[in-house]
Amino acid sequence: MGKKIVVHSSHLEPDEITVVDGIRLTTPPRTVIDLARSEPFEQAVVAGDSALHQGLTTTAELREHLQRARRRPGRRAAAKVVEFLDGRSESVGESRTRVALFRGGLPTPELQANVFGPDGEWVARVDFLIEELGVIVEFDGMVKYQAELRGKRTPEAVVIAEKVREDRLRALGWIVVRITWDDLEDAARLVARIRSAAGIARCSRRIGTWTPTPRV
Repeated sequence: MGKKIVVHSSHLEPDEITVVDGIRLTTPPRTVIDLARSEPFEQAVVAGDSALHQGLTTTAELREHLQRARRRPGRRAAAKVVEFLDGRSESVGESRTRVALFRGGLPTPELQANVFGPDGEWVARVDFLIEELGVIVEFDGMVKYQAELRGKRTPEAVVIAEKVREDRLRALGWIVVRITWDDLEDAARLVARIRSAAGIARCSRRIGTWTPTPRV
């Protein structure tokens, strides 16, 4: 059997069209809303987070285009996506992690949080800080080990620096959960790991060895 192509048509306003390399395209906010109306939640969040992070659109623009789409199919799904989007997500992995935490019923994490020691010394910026659980979640997409990003440092030096960083966070009382792409393939297991880490944090609180550290 031949491949089936499904074509969707829709009205476009003049300000919803842009030209890139001589090709007419829908603008980023219109594209994000169209994807949010038609694609699964996780995929739409990845696209929307990326557009916000790159400065291709703003939350205000997305809400305006969502209003324009009020009579189009998928508008409710798009509204849920827009409400969830966060331009502080810096990668596909981080966006997918946010979706996994949300679907797993975990508290909303603080993104790109700076953690400080008791003396006010900066310790680290972390991907996801879940203060209610005493847990920090770090997504490791392995990119930092590539030559163009690690500079003159060897892969071994990068690994050691990461270990020292995590040791400092643990010394402040945070339980650190590091995840990779493989973990995102089993979201239920990932959430269980984080809940287990939260249990360890609760035990630390009961015996008086854990106290929140300053952060902004």
